[in-house]
Amino acid sequence: MNEVLIENWNSYVPKDAFVIIVGDVAMGGKSKAGEVKDILYSLNGSKGLVKGNHDNYVLDEPVRGCFEWVVDYLECKVVRHNQKSIRFVISHYPFLTWNGAGKPNVYHLHGHSHSSINHLNKGTTRLDVGIDNN
Repeated sequence: MNEVLIENWNSYVPKDAFVIIVGDVAMGGKSKAGEVKDILYSLNGSKGLVKGNHDNYVLDEPVRGCFEWVVDYLECKVVRHNQKSIRFVISHYPFLTWNGAGKPNVYHLHGHSHSSINHLNKGTTRLDVGIDNN
């Protein structure tokens, strides 16, 4: 499974990309830290982590060094030349409401729910970006 995930990631993500991981990097905690580190370093791109409920061990080495930063929550704005900006509210957990909810070009990206709330996300700008949902 890990080999296929690595192959799929690297076939899509360029080496010079920056990827925001929306939590739950890996199961297994500290006992798997060395294996997780090796996998993360084999994935293309630099990485930031919005921490999930299974990520407490990533604050310690050797896994912590795989990330440019680790945060609990992130808001960012993407500005493209001659286009309206897009704001993202990013967390591991889905929010019922978020900063800018209902405004155009404001999206909430989350993980955690493993596709179980897709019916609730319909008609909103909230999206489950977990790997098992996409």
